[in-house]
This record gives sequence, C-alpha cells and structure tokens, in this order.
Amino acid sequence: MLLVALAAAACGDAGDEPAEADGEPATTTTSRVDSAFPSPEWPEVDPGEAGFDPASLDDAVAIAEATGSHCLAVTRHGELVGEWAFGDFGPDDSMAWFSMTKSLMAVLVGMAQTDGLLDIDDAASDYLESWQDTESEDVTIRNLLANDSGRAWSPAIDSDLVRAGDATAYAIGLGQDHEPGELWAYNQSAIQALEGILDAALAGTGRDPVGYAEERLIEPLGLSGDWATDSAGNLTGYIGYTGTCDDALRLGHLALNLGEWDGEQLVDADFMEQATRRPSQDLEQAYGLLWWRNTDGGWLDQDGVQQESGLAFPGEPIDSFSARGAGGQAAIVFPSDGVVIARLSPIVPDQEGDPLEEISDAVARAIIEP
Repeated sequence: MLLVALAAAACGDAGDEPAEADGEPATTTTSRVDSAFPSPEWPEVDPGEAGFDPASLDDAVAIAEATGSHCLAVTRHGELVGEWAFGDFGPDDSMAWFSMTKSLMAVLVGMAQTDGLLDIDDAASDYLESWQDTESEDVTIRNLLANDSGRAWSPAIDSDLVRAGDATAYAIGLGQDHEPGELWAYNQSAIQALEGILDAALAGTGRDPVGYAEERLIEPLGLSGDWATDSAGNLTGYIGYTGTCDDALRLGHLALNLGEWDGEQLVDADFMEQATRRPSQDLEQAYGLLWWRNTDGGWLDQDGVQQESGLAFPGEPIDSFSARGAGGQAAIVFPSDGVVIARLSPIVPDQEGDPLEEISDAVARAIIEP
C-alpha cells in the first residue's frame, strides 16, 4: 500500500471505517458537553473559575506574542476565557485562513448531506458527468474529503489551480493517478472538486455554493469574514476564507458540539464525529474529513513514513482535533475538556520550532480542573 504525505504550501503542517491505531482508545464521543453559545458575544469567565491556572495560561499568551501571532483566543464550555491581539492587529481584524478553509468546506458538505442534497458515500460521478465512464467514476465524495481519492496531484498542479480563473473546472478536468483509497495526498484540486459537486447538488434549488454557505453556515454561526470566489464566481473550497480569531472559535465550537449550535442541529452529529473524531482512512490516521485529529501512531511524518507510535500532536490530549492552515492558523479543540483555541499568525519564513504546538501545549498544561 502506498503511503505518502504530500503537504502543499497552503497546509499547516473511504469506504469502510478503519480501525483505530494500536493502543489508541476507541472513539465514543457521541454526547455533547453542556455549553454556552455566543449571542452575539461570548459570555466571559475568569480563567481561574474556568479551571485554568492563570499563570500557566499567561505563559501560552507570552509564547503567542513572542512567536509573531496576530491573535489568540480561548473558550471553555462556550465561555470566553480570554482573547488577546498583538501588535497592530485588533480583535476585529481578519486575515487569510489558508487551509483552515478546508474544514469550513467539510462542514458545508456535511450540511448538504444533512439537508438530503447528497450522501458522502455517493460516487462523485453521480454529480460530475465528466467523470462518468472514466478512471474517476468510482471516486466517492468521502474519498475527496479524506484525501485518498487518487486524483492527479503535483506541486505544479497546485500552482496552476491557484492561478486558474475557473478553479472548479480546472480541478474537475484533471485525471486520475491512483485507485481510490490507494494513496493519501494533500490534494488541493480534489478538494476544490467538492465545489462542483455542491453546485450540482444544489441545481434546481435556486442556490449556488456561495449563497448556500451564507445561508447555512456563515449567518447561523455569526461569522464575520469573507469567503473568496474565483473569477468564475466559484467558492474556493480549498483555500480562501478570510476571518477573525472569533470566527475560528465559532468553527471550533460548532465542531466541539457535534454540529449543534444554540439548540439547533446545523450539521448531522454523526457526520461531525466522522469528520473530527475518527480516522477517515488507514493511510493517514491523523486526518478525518478535511479536519486534523490527534492519534497515537498511524500518522505520516514529513517524509511520508507512517509512525507506529507516538502522538501526531504531542502535548495535546489524544482526542484533540483541529482546523489548520499555513503560518499556524488554527482552531484546536480539546473535546474532553470543552476547550477551543483559536490562533492566527502570518507566515514567518524560517521560523524555528513549531509555535502553534508550543501554544497548544501551554494551554493544555494550564488546564488544572475538569
């Protein structure tokens, strides 16, 4: 079986459900925590009352500032423990999320499944006629979400996708390099093909993916950012959302609560569990459905070698999961603790270490009460 980690610049770091990695407890996260929600602002709580050691949390803030972060914010059970903006970046300022956008796209696809517009186990060719009677005919929507579709990929393809005036048409028009499920690759174009599937699924509803995202995702969550489109008006599903730290908190909080938002089930809970809390395939078990997840073993290192043991994200709880993008943008969730961490940062060339890992580790150490 082929194993490879193909991480593009926009990245921060199918079929039957695979078994958990050896030594990792089975996932049983089906219940929601008792949680508050912003209406429209987050209720605030003192760090000590929220079960944090204030001095240790200050250490996390100091690391965030020292490593060039634009902002950091932490909630617990839906209450704002603290938010910090650094330099000239204000709390309402936004920046490109890069590949964090992919996790938004996963939620949007999950909403389409919740609405009965598609099923992620459908063949993508049911929606993309040009894939019928081709080597891509058996690729499922789940394969595209899991990054094991086998669709054509290379760094040059990634570059051409960014420059394409019609990114969706470009992505759909590529060929098939491998059988579905044969290889794991961080494939930007395969993810952009999901936009074409959404567009086809919405045919006859009077909506397109842009309007659907506004109606089902952006407005209900109170997101303040902007999701870019290409020259042809296509939603850029693999990259392109520009948002605030608060937006990242809201995305993480929706995932923490398995798609429920202030009493309304916006996304099917089982879909959100599959996306964030289970490995989507055996090749890269630190990946769900366009979300990253912690795991003890089964993850690919930077050389594409699958590790037999050790946490994919050391220092974080084993059940943590996250949306991540280039430069250390992240919405990191500790579900057992009810904690969401949001961090935005510019890309810093040749930066030593992993500031995001240092920050998340420091926040984890600061939690002293359940």
